[in-house]
Amino acid sequence: MQPCATHARPRKWAKDKRANAGDRGYGAGWTKRRMHVLYRDGVCAFCGGDVIEAGRPIKGATVHHIIPKPEGSDEESNLTACHKECHDRHHGRIR
Repeated sequence: MQPCATHARPRKWAKDKRANAGDRGYGAGWTKRRMHVLYRDGVCAFCGGDVIEAGRPIKGATVHHIIPKPEGSDEESNLTACHKECHDRHHGRIR
């Protein structure tokens, strides 16, 4: 039995209309570049904590575009390693 339209809960994923990662420019080439930046930097640009442990990127390690992607590029000189939490805080997604 389905709930009526008044009591139905909206699906969170239904509002996400973004293109998939590959279409946004995050395909295999990005994955290689991301890994290179994580190993190159080794520490978070925001807090200085390690992003590599036991020779592997830690869970939650990500790469930040210094100049945002729409205005900048995916060149390694425009990328820096960071923790996802630090990245989200930097962009105001968490406080």
